Amino acid sequence: MSQMGNGSTALRELQRFLKVAESYQDETGKQAFMPACPVDTQWHQLLNSKPSEYGDFCQNAVGRDIRHMPAKGKGNIQWTRTYERLYGPLPEIWFSDIDGSLDVASHKKYINTGVFYASWDCTPL
Repeated sequence: MSQMGNGSTALRELQRFLKVAESYQDETGKQAFMPACPVDTQWHQLLNSKPSEYGDFCQNAVGRDIRHMPAKGKGNIQWTRTYERLYGPLPEIWFSDIDGSLDVASHKKYINTGVFYASWDCTPL
C-alpha cells in the first residue's frame, strides 16, 4: 500500500507540518504555506468534520490552538530545510495530488536539487 493513501501518514505529516510551520515562522518571521496534497486534505477534514478533535490535535502537536488562513499561491516551498533539520527528507506524500498519485517529476526534482515547487491555498496561524 502506498504511503500517499495512508490516512495515518497524512495525520503524522500534518502534526509535523504544524511543528515545522511554527519553527519556520519563529526563525524567519514568514508564514509556512501548506502545499495542495493529502496532508492539506487531512487538515481540512479535521478542521471541518472534527473541530473538537482538531483542538486536541493542535494542543498535542504544538501546545496551542492553530488557526487556518486561506492564502493562495504557488512557488518554492521555503520551509523544507526546517522540515529536513527536524525530520529528514520530505516523504512522497508531499509530492502527491489529493487522490494520492505521486508527481514523479516534482519528487525527482526535490531529490536531485532540494527544491520543492507547489501550489498552496492556506497557511497556519
